[in-house]
Amino acid sequence: EIVLVTGVQTCALPILQGIGWILRKAIGMASTTEQISQSRDEHGVEHITINQTITGGIKTTPEHRVHTDTWGEEYSDPIFGQSRSRHRRVKISSLKEDDPVEGLLKRGWTQDVVEGDELIDGIVESLNHGWVARLTCGFEEIKGERRFVRRTVVTKGEQARHLRMVFDFKSPLSNKQ
Repeated sequence: EIVLVTGVQTCALPILQGIGWILRKAIGMASTTEQISQSRDEHGVEHITINQTITGGIKTTPEHRVHTDTWGEEYSDPIFGQSRSRHRRVKISSLKEDDPVEGLLKRGWTQDVVEGDELIDGIVESLNHGWVARLTCGFEEIKGERRFVRRTVVTKGEQARHLRMVFDFKSPLSNKQ
């Protein structure tokens, strides 16, 4: 279980995603707790499930990420509308340093992440609002501490915005889910 420490409150990214002012303000005042579980199915395919709870115990739509590098079925999200996504593991060394999106996703990880040469890479496409989000997760050293970080780059036409969310580890998940 991890707790979001910094994030959306001052970010222009939700504007690009078409999120209205009132919802942006509400999200900016909330704290988020994420419960993340990881498993492999009988075919060896990796599954990551993220359950989020925001201030007041409000649960959001669970994120089910299946790492097959194929587009999943379309789904409706209460905040983002109709979307589709694909998730995979990528080699850090394969990301292009001079690409405006991949360069942001490639740099700044801890040495062990770089040496492991692998990141979780997700792509979410909004079918209603015309944006594409590219996100990856890993560890960074921040003020001398190893921290779990999610980086997101959203593009819409020629516009691009990025966000770095830094999390605190709270506790291991219990088996009572």
